[in-house]
Amino acid sequence: MLCVLLLLQCACAVWGDYLIQSIRGEVEAGNYTYYKLQWDGPVTVILETLRGDADLYVSETHLKPSFEPDQFDFSSATCGLDSVDIPRGCPRPLGVSVYGHPSATLSSYELRLVFRHPDYLDQFTLREHNDTEDELLRALRDRTGHSETHEEFRLLDLIWTFVEVFLEVLLL
Repeated sequence: MLCVLLLLQCACAVWGDYLIQSIRGEVEAGNYTYYKLQWDGPVTVILETLRGDADLYVSETHLKPSFEPDQFDFSSATCGLDSVDIPRGCPRPLGVSVYGHPSATLSSYELRLVFRHPDYLDQFTLREHNDTEDELLRALRDRTGHSETHEEFRLLDLIWTFVEVFLEVLLL
């Protein structure tokens, strides 16, 4: 069990994903539950529907977004796991809503906010609206190339994480 926790913490340190907050809730069919996202930086909002069918809507301009097309900027409305990537340049606060789809009288869910390593989301950010597909693919290939300095920092992060976990285990 300790090895699994150690590997999980090391993986988070290397890839830079950190759970910031997790909230469980319920929403009735046709209703919304609203949240305000103020956390800066690149984050992913994850909505896991535990029962029923809940959908996720995020807006830069409306603190109470709905499923109406002019009321949200990001959305995910599937029958399973919903997620929305928010780049660091997106203004805060953001309005977040969980909508209870009418297909179920009551939907229960877990809403998670995950901090992403800045390079994770920024590699997908479009710079101009007239980018061609070839330019986007070339930019993506350029950004995924690793420099030696970047790799050295990742190795140092990994070693530091091992030291932290080792000290925590010794102190327990």
